[in-house]
Amino acid sequence: MSKDHKKEFGRMFIFYHVAKQASFSGAAKHLGMSRTMVTQAVEGLEQTFSVRLIHRTTRSFNLTEQGTRLFERAQRMVQEYEDACAELHSEAVEAKGKIVMQIPGVLDIPEVHGVLARFMAAHPQVSFDISNLDRVGDLVERQVDLALHIGPLGDSSYHARQIHRFRTFILGSPAYFAAHPAPVHPAELEQHQVFNYRHCLTGDKWILVDPASGEQQTFSIGRHVVVDSERLLVSFAANGRGVASALDVSCAAQLNAGSVVPVLEQWTYKVPLYLVYVSKKSMPRSLRMLLDVLTVELPAALNVEIQLPARSAR
Repeated sequence: MSKDHKKEFGRMFIFYHVAKQASFSGAAKHLGMSRTMVTQAVEGLEQTFSVRLIHRTTRSFNLTEQGTRLFERAQRMVQEYEDACAELHSEAVEAKGKIVMQIPGVLDIPEVHGVLARFMAAHPQVSFDISNLDRVGDLVERQVDLALHIGPLGDSSYHARQIHRFRTFILGSPAYFAAHPAPVHPAELEQHQVFNYRHCLTGDKWILVDPASGEQQTFSIGRHVVVDSERLLVSFAANGRGVASALDVSCAAQLNAGSVVPVLEQWTYKVPLYLVYVSKKSMPRSLRMLLDVLTVELPAALNVEIQLPARSAR
């Protein structure tokens, strides 16, 4: 909208109130303006479009034909504006509207589903649009309100709230390690069949932490099979097909059952879970409430208990 159009839009708003009040003085009082400013606004509108909008004398006030038509249009315009303001205000104070959200595939699990389902049940006026994506990407372009992200964020203009840390495990089945000596150093991973998560940020290499120095190091995993599902990685490992790396929520059941055992435990580390969103300003109440619920309930839902067997491969 050009500056001239903005000016005429403002003048039309003033004209609407003059016509509605049938009085320049009444409109001025309602708008908190001087009568002179109100008169000048209407006269400016008339001059711009070379029309007469109001027949006015000291004793009478009547809209012209053009003024009547403009008032009817301005009335619809003002009503739309007021409806929009009311809707925005309602969404600011009530939990309603749509939340666009993205969740990494690793967290497309019942523990997360349950937290979201309870929120939906408590706030039926909130609708969701949820997609599975493992990269934060451009939240603004895709109009995403909230993203769950696992691992380091790097440089970002987004806001992030860390709510949890996952334990990670490198694992294989007892039968597999009986036939293939368990690695005692990450460099030995190249000697094993490895199952790798497709969205691993370092591709065919794993980042581990040297227990002696505490520094991260990158190790090649050699030959490997790539899959989209971390739970599929764990399943292959439990079936004796090779070695996999997984978050605790993906392998807790198998570890507790003893169908897989951990190796290189001193080299693994915890990875953070973030809630990522574009801005703290003008945040709808529904999104603020969801952030608060996820901050409290999601760590509890994801906090799995792991009881490792007394004898495990190392």
